[in-house]
This record gives sequence, structure tokens and C-alpha cells, in this order.
Amino acid sequence: MYNDRQIEELNTIKTEVMKMWRYGRIGKFDFAAKVYDIPSDSGINQGRVSKLTIKKGSRIVASYDRGWDKKPLRMKVVKMILAAFA
Repeated sequence: MYNDRQIEELNTIKTEVMKMWRYGRIGKFDFAAKVYDIPSDSGINQGRVSKLTIKKGSRIVASYDRGWDKKPLRMKVVKMILAAFA
């Protein structure tokens, strides 16, 4: 199927993609953010974060995937996360 070189290349790609994701907690909120090295037109406010999920417990309170799927009721936590990756 794949030779050793191809498997190594695939693992390198997977590692690089995994480095883009950041996970954390602010107060009662857990988040996962896909953060690029440079700002993007598809990022939140044309910034480095192109995907973001914020949860309170098991409930998703905000979701962004190159556009808001679920807008947060309050932007305070979003602003704090964006500031961390500015």
C-alpha cells in the first residue's frame, strides 16, 4: 500500500496539521482553535484563527469555521482567545 518513505511523509503532514490546533480553558469555557502562522481572509476578523469551538461543559456555545456557525452570546471569551493568538 504505502512504502516507508510515504508513511513518513504522511506522518510529517499529520504532525504539522496537529501543530496548528490549540486547546485551552478560560474560566468555565474549553476551546479548540485552528491557528495559522499568518492572518487569513477566512480567519475571525481576518486574523490567524480560522476555526474555533468554545464549549461550556458538553454544550457548544460558539463555533466558527471560516464563518460563524454559532455566534457566541457574548464576545468576551472570544476576544480573550483571539488576543492570545494575535
